[in-house]
Amino acid sequence: MAAKIMIVDDNADCRELLAILLGSLGHEIVQAKSGEESLEKAVLEKPDLIIMDMLLPGISGLGTTAKLKQGVETAAIPIVAFSGWAERQFQDRAKQAGIVAFVTKPTSARALHDVIKQFVRSYVDTTAGADLRER
Repeated sequence: MAAKIMIVDDNADCRELLAILLGSLGHEIVQAKSGEESLEKAVLEKPDLIIMDMLLPGISGLGTTAKLKQGVETAAIPIVAFSGWAERQFQDRAKQAGIVAFVTKPTSARALHDVIKQFVRSYVDTTAGADLRER
């Protein structure tokens, strides 16, 4: 079973690239360009996983994550930070906000796939044996 994944990033190219990559693995993709938009869409769409950019206009990725973790309907959704900020101190703050994993930009299809398998309980790996190095 494919996962429903929400990609939250203010950079349209980054969102689209992730959508193409994860869509090619069979996942259903929901996109949001801001923290505010993701708060609304998370309740409506009920994604299995959220991939959250940390540097967003308005509410930051950390602030958005904290709000999602406070919501009755969204608290259980695993949120993965997707950011170019790799500093340990920032990663610690992200985990305190409720982030379950931290993926540093740029990344590989394999790294994202591994995160999805780790945090989406309902996900059945349909790519067994597939070569993800090229994706």
